[in-house]
Amino acid sequence: MKKIEQTLQRQTKDIIVLKQEAQKIVIRNTKDVINAIEFLSKLKKKIKALEQERLKYTAPLNQSLKNLNSTFKTITEPLKNFEKEIKVSILMYRQDEEKRKNEREKKLQKENKNKNIHLKTAPTVIESKSGKIRIPLRLKFKIINLKKIPLKYLKLNEIKVREDINNGMKKIPGIKIYKEESISIY
Repeated sequence: MKKIEQTLQRQTKDIIVLKQEAQKIVIRNTKDVINAIEFLSKLKKKIKALEQERLKYTAPLNQSLKNLNSTFKTITEPLKNFEKEIKVSILMYRQDEEKRKNEREKKLQKENKNKNIHLKTAPTVIESKSGKIRIPLRLKFKIINLKKIPLKYLKLNEIKVREDINNGMKKIPGIKIYKEESISIY
């Protein structure tokens, strides 16, 4: 850890010097542009060196984290599947019970000629000695007609747009394609 702190202190000093150099850069002519390019190249090398230094520390940690996550996922995945299967079984049982209740209700209403007979619904909280489950009704949705969905619910696939433009597409309805200068440092 001490090595990291020393590296950071050294780099912080370098950044202060680079900041001072950057603040002095003013572009008034071609010579200034050439000098700015030299400085940008220096910055690019510094950024690359810092990234390599960072990766020396973080790559092994990230690999360890990835391995740990993978190991635990291998262990927990079957348990999550068991949980899902049992939940589905409970819901199917409840649906069957609800269907039988509705049939009994209709039979009683018919026998008594009274439409106001309603049997008790199944509980939405069920407890055991070691835990409990709740069975709330949640609002769900499924798409039935994509064309009718308001735009505020749709998201543009910018990656696909950029890919199509880079592959030569000149027009996309509803999108203005234009050129804009940017700077790449080599």
